[in-house]
Amino acid sequence: MSERLAERCKTSKRMDDTGDIIKKRISNYDDQTKPVFEYYRSFGRTRTVDGMQDSTDVYKQARDLMRPQLMFMIGPKTSGKTTIGSHMSARTNMHHINFNDWLKTSSYKGKDDESVVLGFINSLAYYIQPRILVENFP
Repeated sequence: MSERLAERCKTSKRMDDTGDIIKKRISNYDDQTKPVFEYYRSFGRTRTVDGMQDSTDVYKQARDLMRPQLMFMIGPKTSGKTTIGSHMSARTNMHHINFNDWLKTSSYKGKDDESVVLGFINSLAYYIQPRILVENFP
């Protein structure tokens, strides 16, 4: 990383691309960021991408890691969706979301369908789990 940043210093014309500032950035990473990363890694809450690849590949991998995999469970009322969903989620490390419960606790209750769906999609960005099971989505 030091070598890559040193090469960037030669052509970037950025004020913050100097050898001393790069050393400070690396030191800050080691002292402040790395311990936080290690803490969350112990809970299985981190994802990594090799940043030494082509920037397009790095972007694609990062995008795929940030985007959750969704599974939707549908069926009539009292068909056992909640029970099956709870058991499936527990066995597969999925996060189980009942859309009706989410709607009751969100600020989107009573809003138009488009706003509700967009609000729900945006809320998915805050879930750490890579797989999410959604029950009762309209």
